[in-house]
Amino acid sequence: MCLHIHDREYSTRVGGEQVRMWYSLLEKGALLEWLSYGVRYALAADQTGYGRGMATAWNCTLIKSDIVPPTPATVWLVPGGNIEGAGLVPFHQAVPLAASQDDLLYLVLALVDVVRIGKPRELAIARNLLTDVIRGNYERVPTEYLST
Repeated sequence: MCLHIHDREYSTRVGGEQVRMWYSLLEKGALLEWLSYGVRYALAADQTGYGRGMATAWNCTLIKSDIVPPTPATVWLVPGGNIEGAGLVPFHQAVPLAASQDDLLYLVLALVDVVRIGKPRELAIARNLLTDVIRGNYERVPTEYLST
């Protein structure tokens, strides 16, 4: 599994030996459908002001795509931000902090912002990238996040 969300360990005896297995409570198909189509309406984007912050959407450096990032950049306005741009209100106040601590989460949250603010062509590309990340096929995801 790629995102290791709600993993549980299952332990049983098979042929006299203790066998430990991991299984996931996460339904990847439902998660992909929600991120691809539901987020845009349930967590509608609110763009505010201009200032320094943390890059999001196509301006996230972890996203590998043919899309040219917009100018000015799209940012979550946070103190001590490293890039100047148009502010986008995150869907939760803890998003920038969480994203700054985990590259995989940052990548997913930036792609979710693309879904929230993107145009049709951008949406299609972001949905494909989200699918790759959730399924563990994305080249830029550090290998420690991918299942073997």
